[in-house]
Amino acid sequence: MSGDLPAPLSKPTEADLRRGLSSLHVIAIVVSAMIGVGIFIRSASMMQGVGTAPLLVIAWIAGGLLTLAGALSYAELCTLMPRAGGEYVFLREALGGRVAFLFGWMRFVVGAGLTAAIAVGVATFLADAFSLSGAWWQSSMRVFGFQWQLEWGPRQIISLSAIGVLAGLNCRSVKTSGNTQSVFAGFKVAVLFVLIVSAALATHSPGVVQPTTTSSTSVAHGGFALAVLGALQAYNGWVFVAMMSGEVVDFRRNYARDIIVGTLIVITLYVLINIGYVKLLSVSEISLSNSAAHPDAQSVGAKLARVLFGSSAGAVMAVAFAVSALGALHCSLLSIPRIFYAMARDGLFPRAFACVDRRTSAPRTAIVCFAIWVAVLTLIGGYDRLGNMAIFAAYLFYCCNVVGLMVLRRRWPNAKRPFAVPAYPWIPLAFLLGSVAMLAATVARGAPEVIAALGLLTLGLPVYGMFRRISGRPTAAERKGS
Repeated sequence: MSGDLPAPLSKPTEADLRRGLSSLHVIAIVVSAMIGVGIFIRSASMMQGVGTAPLLVIAWIAGGLLTLAGALSYAELCTLMPRAGGEYVFLREALGGRVAFLFGWMRFVVGAGLTAAIAVGVATFLADAFSLSGAWWQSSMRVFGFQWQLEWGPRQIISLSAIGVLAGLNCRSVKTSGNTQSVFAGFKVAVLFVLIVSAALATHSPGVVQPTTTSSTSVAHGGFALAVLGALQAYNGWVFVAMMSGEVVDFRRNYARDIIVGTLIVITLYVLINIGYVKLLSVSEISLSNSAAHPDAQSVGAKLARVLFGSSAGAVMAVAFAVSALGALHCSLLSIPRIFYAMARDGLFPRAFACVDRRTSAPRTAIVCFAIWVAVLTLIGGYDRLGNMAIFAAYLFYCCNVVGLMVLRRRWPNAKRPFAVPAYPWIPLAFLLGSVAMLAATVARGAPEVIAALGLLTLGLPVYGMFRRISGRPTAAERKGS
């Protein structure tokens, strides 16, 4: 095979999508997608896994370093193949249509759970602010080895309303969505900055530290790995902008820089806010803050706000957290449907998903259908459970994309790369080895969410065969003979 890029990728164009995202928009999407509900909630379950304040902060740093290595690797892929669908396109060109399809299948069937979890987080924070609790109807069912709690009440109405409104906004032009993300990103950075500075200036220290039930043995056998997995969930939004590669203006000059800058901003904010948590809250106060298992409990972020500003300010900060979550939800509903748009163009998803609105150039069908599926998942609850399933499956394919980067380095040695990963291959290898070790530890722990994610992913193989038979044509990669 030639060392140069194939002709369809040498001058990337998307006839149906408009390049309307500026450099500021790209940074805003990275920041807004990453700063969602995770930073205000995930430290609770992470502390349950590690049991000490220093290990909690170290887990966030480790997750940040892995995230940065991944962002650097993705920056090269994004500038090499700036096409709508991002990771799906990378995998299709490097590893073939089957692997690419399984990635898209994962994003729809499993990954939508993480978007649903963000919507649940919006309702959780608003419930904190306005003392909304209880449900009008409750039921339960057992699926994939664990119990799911079905509820209908104020929180579910809030979650579904947020999904509907934001999906509607994303059906407008991509430039409008980019401007919306800029507003969300600015607000989120301001909220975290206020909390970080206030925590740094505060003189209060936690009371008697109550040890958690976590033992050193459990930490050694996966507790720290699961804590890093939790941190990675909160950092996860750095990949979303890759899905919108086909809509970025002047991507060759600014795209890689913008992804890296946005990622570094969030890593810095996350580590500093967790230092604030462990400075002003005890280990037990952090570990017992779990809005998923205890719907009426305060989140870690809300507890910190009450310590800093008093109980009267807690409701205000809870609303601020909800707005932050809304920004992440908006970005998720904006970016992920581009994957299904690209799959449909290859005949590997229903043809309607490839349709775009003539007026706005938005893939409206893909956005609406994805939003409906996310809405269904919000009704079965469980932020940690849905999030763990989604992030585990996602990181499997992040690893595949880094492998794909190495494959394309060998396959296309003479391709023009506007950005090349520094210290190659050590940075991609660091991401790959760290991620594989973390995923292996979670598999060894036998978490039911991991087993469920792998099971759902495997179901994608016969679905891939079905779409191939229906379409009756090869994928783009196969047409090029790869």
